[in-house]
Amino acid sequence: MFGLDQLGAAVGLLPGNPLLETVRGLLPTFVVRRAFADLTDAEMDALVGRAQEQDPAYLPPVWANFLYIEDPPALVVDGLVAALGLWVGIVEFAYRTATPSDPGVIATANPLFAGQGYLSAAPTGIGVQTAWAAGADGSDTRYVDLEQGWLLTHEDLPPGIPLLAGANRPESFAHGCAVLGIVSGLDNTRGVVGIAPASLPRVVSHFDTNDDLTAKRARIASRIVFAANSLRFGDVLQLEVQLDVVVDGKSGHAPVEIDPLVFEAIRLVVKVGVIVVEAAGNDGADLDRFTFKGKFVLKRGGPDFKDSGAIVVGGCSAAVPHQRFDHLLPDGTRESSSFGSRVDCCAWGERVTACGSKTVPTVIDAYRAGPAYEQFFRGTSASTPIITGTCLLIQHLQAILPPRPGQLGKLGPATMRRILSSPGNGTPVTGNVGPMPDFVKILAAEFSTTTVPIHVKVLDVPAIDIDQMIANANTVFGPLGIHLVEASRETIDVEDGDLTRFVTLVVGSGDDGPTADQLDLFNLRAGAGPRDIVVYFVRTLLPAAGGSAIHPPDRPGVVVSTAMASEWTLAHQLGHVLGLGHVDDATALMTRHSTSALVDLPPDVSDGEAAAIFARLLA
Repeated sequence: MFGLDQLGAAVGLLPGNPLLETVRGLLPTFVVRRAFADLTDAEMDALVGRAQEQDPAYLPPVWANFLYIEDPPALVVDGLVAALGLWVGIVEFAYRTATPSDPGVIATANPLFAGQGYLSAAPTGIGVQTAWAAGADGSDTRYVDLEQGWLLTHEDLPPGIPLLAGANRPESFAHGCAVLGIVSGLDNTRGVVGIAPASLPRVVSHFDTNDDLTAKRARIASRIVFAANSLRFGDVLQLEVQLDVVVDGKSGHAPVEIDPLVFEAIRLVVKVGVIVVEAAGNDGADLDRFTFKGKFVLKRGGPDFKDSGAIVVGGCSAAVPHQRFDHLLPDGTRESSSFGSRVDCCAWGERVTACGSKTVPTVIDAYRAGPAYEQFFRGTSASTPIITGTCLLIQHLQAILPPRPGQLGKLGPATMRRILSSPGNGTPVTGNVGPMPDFVKILAAEFSTTTVPIHVKVLDVPAIDIDQMIANANTVFGPLGIHLVEASRETIDVEDGDLTRFVTLVVGSGDDGPTADQLDLFNLRAGAGPRDIVVYFVRTLLPAAGGSAIHPPDRPGVVVSTAMASEWTLAHQLGHVLGLGHVDDATALMTRHSTSALVDLPPDVSDGEAAAIFARLLA
């Protein structure tokens, strides 16, 4: 803490100097504090050392030079900014910090999972089941959520989530509870399931008890650095806070990095190797038009652009085709996502099912699950944790799948941002909020293995074990980098009603396409995405065959006869769906003869066939 005379003496201004006395006239009780005060100087130096290990070119600012004026009366703030702006060569910038707030609250047994559409297959959601089916659940990943408050005792959150710093404000219980549930909701028999339910969450509040507004704003930057000190390379720091701004005369919200203190804090944290996921803000601000001290600091590619290295997240609509989240409420007000070239990617900003209650935030078994629009969780508050969960699953996939060459181990901030902002790794969204990630595309592009989800529908139980058939398929496709994962299995009762006609199924030929009964059968795709393969087990086929891969072009799938199938029939039929034709070779999986007559097991898939499969999967 410094008084005005102490500050003046430190920079060579003695009492009586007009620059000093102008400030004194505006605020006789002038007191400043260091903005970065949550870590000691030694701890800050250690953090800078970690950053320079990752990037030797990183040059930190002088952290002790970042100061904030303690509790100035609102009427004199603008005058103080102008007076300190005259300290040329001493004060680089003086500014009124924007007001921070929570971003506007605008296969499993979990009963609400079916309503978590943001998790469903693309183009609707992020296709999280593809990552789950590959074995990813967020194990050995951790993140810190930085905001103001959380109901940490909610029944669907991991017990014992630690509050590392700050005050847990009851006013924000509903907000923080929803955010944590989207990432870390337990995979149990209650409520929702989080994107990375095995990840390790921690929380930090930028609000202390009895904070005045100025102190609260100043603590955001310091708490960012403090939070990162508990994280490792590749962990995630989630910033669930936004700042009030005015853009082209219209009030809105912007990402918190527009504050120079926060920008430097994020830049340090990113250099250490921590991935920062930052809400873009709400109320539809055009970030390309935002200016700080006359400079367009958020306009990517412009001369004034400053890149903190964070992943900035916008919100999109729940409906397909996705657009920037922009909803008109019955009272005539709008809820919308901020947007611009600085926004890297997006996820649902509306109709997000989550933990907690907005109206009674202390209820431990409450959920924001509709049906009314206003009852869901909304805004970039909702989209940001979806991206955080995505980052955590990608890090887990790095540990359990072969990554692409040169991309070993946990990913750093730049690589993660490239993956999530790449149009080829996501679903397109209009409105300048970036793409929405799609795990099917991410696995295909970023890992040496490609995951193909399959969904099993059992109308008749085969004599050969289904698990064995799937294992055999992976025996031939796995070495090629193609991993078949069973995303769901359903037994369908066909004893009564119209479904009995599927037990003995009339199938079409390659020339005729699917029969009417096949078309009806292939409508039974509950839980499957548009590119997932559905496998139907029926008793017999007419004409007699072990299986058929004839399917509607928009509903990929195969039918397997339980009466005639061999242990390699499923693999053979999946080969057809993946784009392979017959060959005259009794050692090849795609033999034109019966798979029961295969020799030299396991059967072969050639390099050319593998290339054809990858070309089809990536199309």
